[in-house]
Amino acid sequence: MDALAAVQLLLPTSRSLLGFPGLRASGVAGQPAIMAAVLMLGWSVVLVWAHLRTRERRAVLAITLGVVLALAVSNIAYGLSGSLPWAQLAAPLAIQAVLGTMFGLSIPIARTAALARARETAATPAAGS
Repeated sequence: MDALAAVQLLLPTSRSLLGFPGLRASGVAGQPAIMAAVLMLGWSVVLVWAHLRTRERRAVLAITLGVVLALAVSNIAYGLSGSLPWAQLAAPLAIQAVLGTMFGLSIPIARTAALARARETAATPAAGS
C-alpha cells in the first residue's frame, strides 16, 4: 500500500493510477509530495526487509500497526470535525481497518513463532557436544 501511495504521490494531479488522481502539484508546491513519496518508498523497503525474517524483526509489525492506527484516528478526527467529508474518508478508513487487522493478527503469530523457535533452539544440543 505504501509503495502504491508513493507512486500516486509522484504522479502529477493531471495523471491517475488505478482510477485515483495523482497528488503532486506542479513546481515547488509538489516538493512535499515528492519527499513523502521517498519516505513511503523507504518504509516499503523496511517492510520487505522485516518480512524476510518476520520472527526476528517482528517489532516492525508493532511500529507499523501504531502508524496505521494513528492515521485512522486522525482520519476519524477529520470526519468528526467536519474538515473532510465521511465519503472521502471511507476508502482510507477501510484500507486502514484491513491493514490494522492484518498487522494486529500478525503480531501474536510472529511472537508465538519466535517463542517456538527459541524453545527448539534451547532444546537442541549444541553441535560437537
